[in-house]
Amino acid sequence: MSSGDGLLLLLGRLTLAILFLPDGFEKLIHLGNFGGHPLTFLWALLTALIELLGALAVLVGFRIRWAAIMMALFSFLTTISVHGAWGFSEFGRSLHSLDFMKSLAIAGGFLILSVSGAGFFSVDRVFGRRG
Repeated sequence: MSSGDGLLLLLGRLTLAILFLPDGFEKLIHLGNFGGHPLTFLWALLTALIELLGALAVLVGFRIRWAAIMMALFSFLTTISVHGAWGFSEFGRSLHSLDFMKSLAIAGGFLILSVSGAGFFSVDRVFGRRG
């Protein structure tokens, strides 16, 4: 794999991570807003940690295979639970269908990353592992 490939993998990791870093950080800062029920708080904490830590691991290329698989699974589950077209009006169904397909594509990007590895510009390469 050339350093040019590594640069493209870095750019791909950056574009995937940037989708989740701000949300994860925002959720962690505002965990108090999820009060009321302990399970709601725990779910919000878990979601925030997955988004933030998973995106950071993808960004720097740390344990990329596990991080990318975890983020693909997270993206897929979120897609099914949030963007499923069931229960919406026709207009809402149309909007959610587009978001559904985009989110599936994001999950697919993570799966591809889990197979390709992090590339040249990564923590995994520095420590001599493929993820």
